[in-house]
Amino acid sequence: MSEETKMVWQFLLTGLVGLVGWLMKSTIDDLRRVEKQLAEHKTDVAKSYATKFDVLENTKQVMSRFDRLEEKIDRLVENSK
Repeated sequence: MSEETKMVWQFLLTGLVGLVGWLMKSTIDDLRRVEKQLAEHKTDVAKSYATKFDVLENTKQVMSRFDRLEEKIDRLVENSK
C-alpha cells in the first residue's frame, strides 16, 4: 500500500471512530435525560396517587360511617312505628 492510501484509510477510520464516539455520547446523554425524567415522574406519581393501604383505610372509614348512618336510620324507623 502506498503512503497516500494509508493516509486515506487513517483519515476514514479516524472519522468513523469519531462518528461512532459522537453517536455513543449522544445516546448516553439521551439515556441519562430519560432516566432523570423517569425519576421525576416516579416522584410526581407518588405525590398524586394513593397507595393500596391508604385506599383501604379510607374505605374502612367510609363503611364505618355508613354503618353508623344505617343504625341511626333503623332507630328512626323503629321510633316512628
